[in-house]
Amino acid sequence: MSNGMFVPSLEDPVVKVVSTEDRAIYIISWPVAAGATGYRVYGGFDPLHIRSLISGSAALPSTQTSFEFKAPAYPPGQIVYFWVKAEGPSPRFLDEYGTYLLRSMQYGSFTDDATRFSDTTNNLIVTSDQKYYMEEIRRRAKGILEDTGEYADLFIKQWRGLPDPTTQDELGLDPNYQAMTRSDKTYGVGFYPGFFPAIRIRIRFGGLPVAQLDYQLPGLRPLLENEAWTNWDPIVHENDVFVRVSTGQRYVARSVAFSNYRGVPITQRITLEIVTPTSPLQKITDADVRAKWGLVNSVDYLRAGFGVASDPGGGPDYIIFS
Repeated sequence: MSNGMFVPSLEDPVVKVVSTEDRAIYIISWPVAAGATGYRVYGGFDPLHIRSLISGSAALPSTQTSFEFKAPAYPPGQIVYFWVKAEGPSPRFLDEYGTYLLRSMQYGSFTDDATRFSDTTNNLIVTSDQKYYMEEIRRRAKGILEDTGEYADLFIKQWRGLPDPTTQDELGLDPNYQAMTRSDKTYGVGFYPGFFPAIRIRIRFGGLPVAQLDYQLPGLRPLLENEAWTNWDPIVHENDVFVRVSTGQRYVARSVAFSNYRGVPITQRITLEIVTPTSPLQKITDADVRAKWGLVNSVDYLRAGFGVASDPGGGPDYIIFS
């Protein structure tokens, strides 16, 4: 992909992000862009599609090259991505792929200070070699996945945004026929639309059975979990949904952990649970999710029942931090 998502090299991102220890405050910085008359800063929970204007309706002055964002409460494992747009005759994003904290930190993990041991006499590997080793590890992991993996669509779950009053959250109870009677506006998530548009990735499914089904009152219910691994980007979260392109089988991520070198992600190990036939998650499609994001600011979703109004200075995706 041209957006830089699966590039093994450790490049210093144009947009940089640092945060407080509890990630309640982020500081986003960027270099001066030639010809820019001002800047706008965006944030979001997926790296490609839905960007929320966080710097206000008016553009920041052209002399400003940093912005402080006080993030609302969100799950501790959730990744927040940031973009900076240079305004002017030809508006452009400085980086199409959202920058997040780990992406900003990874390049600095292989500077002279970061790779120097406490006992300098044992520093047998120079900084440039350390960086090369890390990039080579990623290149080989990517090569293995290209040979052994298969395509899947990743739908990142929405945890904040416009509430949908017509549906209830899934409470971890056994799925039953009532799941099919819920409103499918949010696929049972409770935030509209419930998920972000699909990201096509490669994934290697493990050796566990694809499915083992048992006849129960709601219907056929999967009994066994599956295991899988994928590359370092995008970071997967619990309750994200995978759709296997080859079969259409759907899985929910139940636990995720990534291997790392000096804190830089290499591969992600994921435990997957097969989605039951009666779950609203069976209705997720990329086209449907995109169409619903396009309706976020429509009059239908500004009615009193939602309790959240869209940002008048923004567009259809500018309320995900509400």
